[in-house]
Amino acid sequence: GQWFFLGAALVFALMFNVNSHIVRNVSVRALSVVQMLAVGVLVLPPALLIETWPQTWSAPVLGWLLASALLATTLRFLLQLHGQSLTTPSHAALIMMLEPVWTALAAAWWFAETMSALQLAGCGLIFLALVVSRWVWIRGLFGGRG
Repeated sequence: GQWFFLGAALVFALMFNVNSHIVRNVSVRALSVVQMLAVGVLVLPPALLIETWPQTWSAPVLGWLLASALLATTLRFLLQLHGQSLTTPSHAALIMMLEPVWTALAAAWWFAETMSALQLAGCGLIFLALVVSRWVWIRGLFGGRG
């Protein structure tokens, strides 16, 4: 599992960097459509062969499937690409680095989830990495020299 996680992180980092440079020259909508189509073409055939599919689909299941595909995937990806077009790759990466922290906070608020000490430490480390990476900017914000 760790190797899959590492591989996914490396592919995501590559995609993020490529997107940050391409989105400056290509329409966000066009890039989003091309990328969603590419994923569909690459992932759908293996999914049809490997996954177990139900015989019937209820209306609520189809509704949630469409919501997942259209809102949680396509709209989120379109908004991410738009955001990437407005800033530098390093700033966009820092914003994306906070995604797990925002997710944890949203889960705590929406679902009344609690976090273990290890999870809180992880959020703290992510936030600390953000502060360290932007220390010069933060120091300038408060007018300090040290």
